Amino acid sequence: MSPYTVLDPTGEYISLFFMIALFVFSNFLHFTPSLKNRVFKILRKIVFLGILLGVLNAHVLNNSSLYNDFFISLISHLFFLFIPIMITLFALFAYYYINDSHDRISKRHLIYFSPTLIVCLYIAGAFLLNVVINYNVVDYHIDYIYFSLGIYYLILLSVQISSKAIDNKFELYVISYTYSILMIIAFITYNILPKVLLSGSIATLSTMILLFFLQTRENTLDTVTNLPGRHSLNSTLLYYTKKSTVQEIGIILISVSNLSEINDKFGYTVGDALLRRFSDFLTKHFSRKNTFRYTNTEFVIVLTEEEQHSYRSAIEVIEKRVKESWIVNGDSIDIDCSFATMEYPSKLKSYEDIITVLDFYTSKSKNVLDKETLYISDSILAGIKKRNAIIQELRKNALEDTVSIEYQPIYSLQTTKVVSIEALMRLNIPILGSISPDEFIPIAEETYLILKLGKLLFAKACNLISKLEANKIAFDKMSINISSIQLFDE
Repeated sequence: MSPYTVLDPTGEYISLFFMIALFVFSNFLHFTPSLKNRVFKILRKIVFLGILLGVLNAHVLNNSSLYNDFFISLISHLFFLFIPIMITLFALFAYYYINDSHDRISKRHLIYFSPTLIVCLYIAGAFLLNVVINYNVVDYHIDYIYFSLGIYYLILLSVQISSKAIDNKFELYVISYTYSILMIIAFITYNILPKVLLSGSIATLSTMILLFFLQTRENTLDTVTNLPGRHSLNSTLLYYTKKSTVQEIGIILISVSNLSEINDKFGYTVGDALLRRFSDFLTKHFSRKNTFRYTNTEFVIVLTEEEQHSYRSAIEVIEKRVKESWIVNGDSIDIDCSFATMEYPSKLKSYEDIITVLDFYTSKSKNVLDKETLYISDSILAGIKKRNAIIQELRKNALEDTVSIEYQPIYSLQTTKVVSIEALMRLNIPILGSISPDEFIPIAEETYLILKLGKLLFAKACNLISKLEANKIAFDKMSINISSIQLFDE
């Protein structure tokens, strides 16, 4: 009779199947290069290797007559070694999920997770004892050690969550407690059914739950191109700009200027196929993790200081390909592209600056960049901020506080009387001062705020007419300016 325990590896085989699927398909998901996501990528690989070792360990124990004692002990202890590492990585991921602002592992954080090192050294020493004197010290109480380690990290994460001043902590609780709770269930099950292996099952299930939260939180993939979208780009930019150590990045905004014409001429099916071809080209040269579909017609590429491409060389690569026609379903199609480039922190100083520029050049009113390459400078950013300040002021409820009407009388030398009055709108913003109509009227038209301004102008002009008539001040007419946009307003 074999001296080794016979195990039921069915759960491990099922877990291995799901883990392989998870490992393969999660490669297509985009993650910001934050610390928690880097830990998750390591965790995913360790869980996969841990399940492989669990399957191998069950096979070796169930067929012990085929292997010598040293090999059996080696596989078993390697399997024992991977479990505390998995426990720790789940806790480490949860720790940095809770403390998302950290961008590197400090020595102080390592102290929190030092018990795992002690457990690993214990297992390594147990293996040596087993080889030298054939004493299986691990078999007697290793599950209680795992249980204690899990409880320790459960307490550690609970302290971290309690220190966070947020209203809804449900997500943090799920991320932090899922693996520990499943491990407790597995511990109870093992004491009832000692031949059933569940370590791989709880690791796989926990990994799937974590991946679900990560995908929901960070991975809004565009349905046409399968590229990460606006939310993923914002998360990526926020990560780079909020790091404690400043990292230079470059952002290239690519606008497909003639997409609407392509859709009108060839249809949306061909247009979508063209966008997929174009996005495949971008990811081939700049990688999927650096390429985003920001809006319907705009793509964004983020280049870190480690990337080989400079702005100009990257644009040259794109322009060279764009000059060639794209063959889609037998149709030859040409793409027109324009570019805007941004540098952080040399030109743009914050995440808010980058988003301000991106939103400006991807707004419906602006649409495209007029088929040119624009290098964003301090003066351009200042102009965009001024425009946004004007829009914000025009949108305020207290519109009358900043918008005033000046009346210019037209005097007749022949009759020596005022024959007409022209009503002129003026805008005065406390921070920016007096804004010329040539500047704020086009902005009001672009944002359709001209409708509200027009009503205000008309009301004030009529009010003045009433006052003049009441005071018996004669004049023939009053002129006001009307925007063409107002003519379409019912």
